[in-house]
Amino acid sequence: MIRALRAAYGLEGSLYQAHRGFPDTVTREEVFAHYRQGFGRELAEDLTNYSWGPETPGLRPTERALAVPDSVGVLDFRREHALVAWIPPTAFRQQWGVPRCLVDRMVREDGRWIIQARVS
Repeated sequence: MIRALRAAYGLEGSLYQAHRGFPDTVTREEVFAHYRQGFGRELAEDLTNYSWGPETPGLRPTERALAVPDSVGVLDFRREHALVAWIPPTAFRQQWGVPRCLVDRMVREDGRWIIQARVS
């Protein structure tokens, strides 16, 4: 589950890395499918909207909205859902004004863990 959380928060970086220099070679549907690997529908849609260029098709140049956590702890674990607390990197916290600790709700979907929602 912790690996899944870290992988999900690395999806933005891997998306931009894969299309570096060619941001218009990916479709909006592919961006959404990429984020769905680690996030629920609503969060994947939000991330797609953030990454997708509003005027021209393709990835837009932007500040990163995701950061791989420095530290992760499981607060509550059940068979199909969990609460996971994590500490974002200092530079990311300062850039976005987020608290020192964030909590996400994770659920099992199709046999894998995904981030369903931010709790705090």
